[in-house]
Amino acid sequence: MLSAGTIADLTKTELFTGLGALEQICFEDAEELDLPAGARLYATGQPAVHFYVMVTGAFRVLRVYGEQEVLMATGGPGSFVGEISLLLDITSPAECVIAEPSRVVRFDRPAFFKLLRTCEPAAGRIIRAMAMRVRNAEAFSASREKLASLGTMAAGMAHELNNPLAAARRAISSLGEAVSRWRELSLEISRDGFSGDCWQHALQIEHETIRAARAISGPRLDPLAQSDREEELAAWMAARDVKDAWKLAPGFVAARLDVAWLEKLAEPLPANMLPAILPWLEAGLTVDILRRDAEESTARASELVGAIKRFSHVDRSPRQNVDLPESLETTLKLLAFKLRGIDVVREFDPSVPAINGYPGELNQVWTNLIANASEALKGKGTLRVGTQRDGPEHVTVFVADDGPGIPPEVLPRLFEPFFTTKGVGDGTGLGLTISHKIIAVRHGGEIEVESKPGDTRFTVRLPLVAPNDRQAPAAVVVDTQAVP
Repeated sequence: MLSAGTIADLTKTELFTGLGALEQICFEDAEELDLPAGARLYATGQPAVHFYVMVTGAFRVLRVYGEQEVLMATGGPGSFVGEISLLLDITSPAECVIAEPSRVVRFDRPAFFKLLRTCEPAAGRIIRAMAMRVRNAEAFSASREKLASLGTMAAGMAHELNNPLAAARRAISSLGEAVSRWRELSLEISRDGFSGDCWQHALQIEHETIRAARAISGPRLDPLAQSDREEELAAWMAARDVKDAWKLAPGFVAARLDVAWLEKLAEPLPANMLPAILPWLEAGLTVDILRRDAEESTARASELVGAIKRFSHVDRSPRQNVDLPESLETTLKLLAFKLRGIDVVREFDPSVPAINGYPGELNQVWTNLIANASEALKGKGTLRVGTQRDGPEHVTVFVADDGPGIPPEVLPRLFEPFFTTKGVGDGTGLGLTISHKIIAVRHGGEIEVESKPGDTRFTVRLPLVAPNDRQAPAAVVVDTQAVP
């Protein structure tokens, strides 16, 4: 039961201003608390059980994102907090801590809903405040989630780019030494008195050898088979008085050449040319291999940078034609670091046309769905991504995995704001909410999910042309009283 002084103080607050005597029945089941600084009204992840109104003092609302604690809001006398979790029936997405010695009025769940029924003015103010706070919290958390997603992707891309760039650096570093050796061997051959015809023949042999090495495809030899071939080649060259045959053999094996090719190469040559030609030929092959390694590595890096640009759609208008397979491929490429160990199956229907929509936003949806699937698979299993034609005016995109599935009791709440099954700091509970808005509001489409153990599928249905741009949303108003 509240004291007369506390009731008098409450009726002076904005929440209860103008409250009539009959409406004060809403205070019957409330309780009054004097709390020290540092006391916690509720913790992140706790079930919602109370609604609080500050009489004196102040509180702070904090939320954990990853390993960072963020101050979301503060509140003083007359402020209230806790209504969002009670009305949405969710666990608390943040924690509320008393900032200084405070007097607080607390309503448990039955008392809170009694307040809404018996005090119409206060109920209206609570509902309006909740709507604003949800919008503000959603906008803030959405920005945080997008930044966190970009940060994760940037870290993954740094790793992905490091591999080809490191390979290119190694190849270029070795290339200088290989070119110098090739030039030295060319000078030695010249000093040996090779005639112009011999040089022409040697150059022809080099061109044929390099062309043959480039034409050979297939998987590289395993270490044991590679060692056996090197020994075979070294023995063949040593038998023909080629110096340092054991040093030359790995270069020919790296070019996928064998004894049969060398015998074919040596057949038209004078016997005295072979010991000079083979070292020079191996040096040329090494230069070509290193050059191709550098070219392929830099091309891979360039491809990744292009994928980043396509993903973010830098310097492009927001609305344009979207090639769905390309959009999905770009997202898969950028999330490759999350998909290691997972078998990715693509099922793109070639009859699906490009759609007119917002590619950057669609990429955000694909990122959410694919990242969630990868987390469910935990590094093993199959991820299926595909497109299908759905009548004359629609297409569908699906992302499916054979993970453990989503519990039946969770399925109906997947798209609710702030609902999450992840641990504290691991998720905002807005990834699928944002995805739903992008598909439904921005593109006039639908997003559905079906799940059972071994088969979880998200299906996105999109019109070929997104609806006309809607009026830009109003600026977010910061509520300094409280957010969830």
